[in-house]
Amino acid sequence: MNPQLIQLFRDALDLAVQDRNAYLDVHCTDAALRAQIDALLIASESTALPMPECAHMADLLAETAPSESGLLDRTGQIVGPFRLTKLLGSGGMGAVWQAERMEGFAQTVAIKWAHAAGLSAAILTRFAQERQLLAKLNHPGIARVVDGGSDAGALWFAMEYVDGLALDRYVEAVNPSLEARLKLVIELCAAVQYAHQNLIVHRDLKPGNIMVLNGGSPKLLDFGIAKQLGGTPELTQSAAPMTFSYAAPEQIRGDTITTAVDVYALGVILFELLTGERPHKPINRVGGDGALSLLQAITDTDATAPSSALAIRTNVHSSIRPSQLKGDLDTIVLKALSRDTARRYASAQALSDDINAYLAQRPIRARPDSASYRLLKFVRRNQGAVASGVLALAALVGLSAYSLQQAQRAKMSAADSARQADLMQVEADQANVIVAHMTAVLTRAQAAGDTVRTAELMAWAADTELSGRYADPVKNRAIKLAVSDILMTGNEFAPALKILDALVPQLADAQPRERLQAYANRTRALYRLGRLPEAEQSLIMARLSLPAKPILLSAQLKIYEGEIARTLGHNDQAIAAAVQATELIDRADDANAFVRGTVFSSAATGLMQLGELDRAQRYAERALQIWQQAQVQHSASIQNTETTLANAQFLRGHLRASLAMFAAIQSKASASESVPPRAARSSGHAKALALLQQFDAANAMIETARADMCAATGESSLDCIGMTLAAADVAQVSRQRHAEKMSGRVDLAAQLVKTAQTRLGNRDVAPIQARFLRFKLTAAVLAKPTEANIDALIGALVQPSPSGMARRSVVRTLLVLAQQLSQEHAKSAARLAAIAIDQARALPVEAGGMDRALIALWQAKLANRAPAANAIQELALALGDAHPWVQEWRYEPAAYLTK
Repeated sequence: MNPQLIQLFRDALDLAVQDRNAYLDVHCTDAALRAQIDALLIASESTALPMPECAHMADLLAETAPSESGLLDRTGQIVGPFRLTKLLGSGGMGAVWQAERMEGFAQTVAIKWAHAAGLSAAILTRFAQERQLLAKLNHPGIARVVDGGSDAGALWFAMEYVDGLALDRYVEAVNPSLEARLKLVIELCAAVQYAHQNLIVHRDLKPGNIMVLNGGSPKLLDFGIAKQLGGTPELTQSAAPMTFSYAAPEQIRGDTITTAVDVYALGVILFELLTGERPHKPINRVGGDGALSLLQAITDTDATAPSSALAIRTNVHSSIRPSQLKGDLDTIVLKALSRDTARRYASAQALSDDINAYLAQRPIRARPDSASYRLLKFVRRNQGAVASGVLALAALVGLSAYSLQQAQRAKMSAADSARQADLMQVEADQANVIVAHMTAVLTRAQAAGDTVRTAELMAWAADTELSGRYADPVKNRAIKLAVSDILMTGNEFAPALKILDALVPQLADAQPRERLQAYANRTRALYRLGRLPEAEQSLIMARLSLPAKPILLSAQLKIYEGEIARTLGHNDQAIAAAVQATELIDRADDANAFVRGTVFSSAATGLMQLGELDRAQRYAERALQIWQQAQVQHSASIQNTETTLANAQFLRGHLRASLAMFAAIQSKASASESVPPRAARSSGHAKALALLQQFDAANAMIETARADMCAATGESSLDCIGMTLAAADVAQVSRQRHAEKMSGRVDLAAQLVKTAQTRLGNRDVAPIQARFLRFKLTAAVLAKPTEANIDALIGALVQPSPSGMARRSVVRTLLVLAQQLSQEHAKSAARLAAIAIDQARALPVEAGGMDRALIALWQAKLANRAPAANAIQELALALGDAHPWVQEWRYEPAAYLTK
């Protein structure tokens, strides 16, 4: 036997599959030797032979003709009742073929066939054992045996054909989320547990033996070295077959095989799914005996925590962040990988239970069960209900945002004077009362057990006397202000406003900071309920209590001012307020990094909605920079800010880029994310999908967002009305050219607008009324593009001095209409495009994007010249080469000009 072959093979086997060719290209220049090593590697992935058998295979491959090594084309050959159709894989002991049953009924199978000459008795025994063991197993997560026999003395058996990707290739192709990866392992644990219950240990669990179906479910293959517990003791010594990187320490040492070896392999697979690499590496992977050093590392060293392993990787392209793995997931993986079998999970089911507990935000069994840990899990477990309807418990020990601000301010100002010292004592008393209230809420929730409903949490949080009634009015006001904070965090603006309205008569005797907080909260609640005149009056009252020196609430009130002004159509005032908010927060001494970033993010959102895209992008990037420097990682505000950047790309016309950004944000969004930001993100996402003509996906997404927003904020809220109009816009853009499809889309859009009008009632909100009119006139032009209808639409759209956002909206509306009408109403389309071109002259010059590309193309068309090639390329970049509009401009310019 060639020692160089064995050394190179073992070192290559220790490398990741994608790294093997590069290593062998450098270290194996002999073509014949390289062919033998490649064959061994293929065999090792399908059969996982031990080193003695690998040596036998090396000799066998060197001495055997290709027809005997399984490489002969046997397509069409009959094996039992099956006809071979396609070679799926081959190795020294035989091959696996796709085959079809010839009669009786249609059936596709995978036939494993031990047909090579010179196979050892051990290999043939193991093959027969695999067939026998698999025949006993019937589980959806295990490829089952459907037939078997012998053909000219060669053993074979037919398994169900599994159409999918090996686990490692599936992860590389799909890049599933953290939750999806964990659910894969849970399903895999179920299959392994079933095998263990049938006294079968797989002994070679690895990604190559796990196929993932199109629906994302794993299927376990290759029981070629499985052992039946309580059976004969063959193949249990140190020479037993194994894949080194996934072998348990006791498996390497040659100890007795138990189900614990499969639990260890599941731990390796979980580690690899989370980090992209295996928990142990050989000490010297190139120059020395890599296989032996890997075995030594597995038996003598503990695995590194997955979070630490992921943190030091520099070439990883994963949606998983190291911080997501710290805590429970690190603990789960390290327990599964324990070198001591007594400390390892006792079963695959126990490992699965802890992963399920992690996903459900319940305590895992792999760590001490302290009271604080269980309390943390309770809060996280109920966060979804909290965010969607009741309370997002702002701090674990019970301090609301209000109490934190009060305590911080009191501490900062205590040295100023004796009067400030008294104020500090008052605010400290307030903080203590708030702690008592939140502790009472948590205590009531814990006593209720694991199934706490949203309504129950809402009732407890809104009960301002849950922790008792106080004679001191300051303490009673403190509780009510804290409860209003919590309710508004959960979008419960109506009950929050009820509490705040009851406080108003008491505010004359309150401290200035109490009045400020109460009126600030009331302003926000009134605005979100669409009561804008009252919100303006409350904002004025809040300003009266502001100190001369900027504080956090100075900036926050400016944000509220900008939101109200934007909603009322006072765009210049709204822009100025957003900018002033960022200036104030930079001068506020009581603002930490998190709230500073939040103000910049809020300002960016407002400016983006006003069409100030460049400044919005700068502020959003500033917010992300502030949070990054402060190591803020898991805040919903980060996702909201990234959404602002994605919306800016959408508004610039870079639709495919915006779509990718929306999808990336969605992939890492928490299941407990609050409804309004999630629905708002879905609005932009759906509009991009609609313009990219993915109509079904767009309408489904926006309808879900609309229903969620209205359920969370109330049907009469401006948020609900705005989302309803967004759904109408998507439905209108989704018009098809075929008449039989058009009416349904238009009727849906018209119905949504009618619903929005009913919910707005007689409230005078000019921008929303303008949207109603624009929709009505746009629908008229789409249905009948007469001169009169176009004149009416242009009259409503084109204003003497619209804001940047309004002008952008006008330009896009006209361009989309022109494209929708261009095939059947060329003159009307040309007129709409000409107006769009004229309106676009006042917009900033921005490179690329759908709008700029369409303007350039229509300019050429109206001048009766061929479209510029670079304009078509820019349109294709924004929309995709297969988009119908791109195809029309690319292939039918002459037809356009003659219509």
